[in-house]
Amino acid sequence: MNQMMNNNPIQQPLRINLDDCDNLVCPYCKKKKIEVKNFIPVVEIKIIPGTLSPTGKKQYLPMTYYKCGKCKSLIKSDENLPITTIGK
Repeated sequence: MNQMMNNNPIQQPLRINLDDCDNLVCPYCKKKKIEVKNFIPVVEIKIIPGTLSPTGKKQYLPMTYYKCGKCKSLIKSDENLPITTIGK
């Protein structure tokens, strides 16, 4: 009752069947008719200088990418776009 007075409805937990979701497929391997679904997480860390940081101190910003387990291409996690190819 207290939550309704604050206009905050009770949220139900998400129920997602992952079998209904698509897998990420490497766009480079897909062009070669190879469906690769195994990826290695890669974290690149950007250094934000104190002059640009809101705190005035140097900060670290982790950027997450995924590397194809077969062709080693890096894929941006937020855009699902290839950014570079390594080792070719």
